[in-house]
Amino acid sequence: MAFFLCLDDTASKGVEAKAIFSLLDMEGNSVSSHSFTTRVVNFSEERSWGYSEFMKRGSLEKSEYLKDDCFKIRIDVSVIADFHAEETPLIVVPPSEMHRQFGDLLLSKQGVDVEFQVGKKKFDAH
Repeated sequence: MAFFLCLDDTASKGVEAKAIFSLLDMEGNSVSSHSFTTRVVNFSEERSWGYSEFMKRGSLEKSEYLKDDCFKIRIDVSVIADFHAEETPLIVVPPSEMHRQFGDLLLSKQGVDVEFQVGKKKFDAH
């Protein structure tokens, strides 16, 4: 058996892509011994890419993956494309005043929800 990924003849320009060819068991899970990943292929230079000897016919016929003369295969294709992110505006974050705010909370005792007693001393906490 052979499987190939081919660029459609009507495409105006080539693309770069890679593929994973996987034989599936009857539940749809990939069979690791029959799962192959191509290298990244530039389809402007090569119009097809794949595996001419994916699996021998006799091996498939003797396997548990052939049922009622049918088998499942999955081909995952990743197209490599140029990505140009738009420049995001610069956001100025003001300096933190958290240390002052926590100090104010402790001094004011506003919102105290816990009181610790160590020996004869009591400490309020948040």
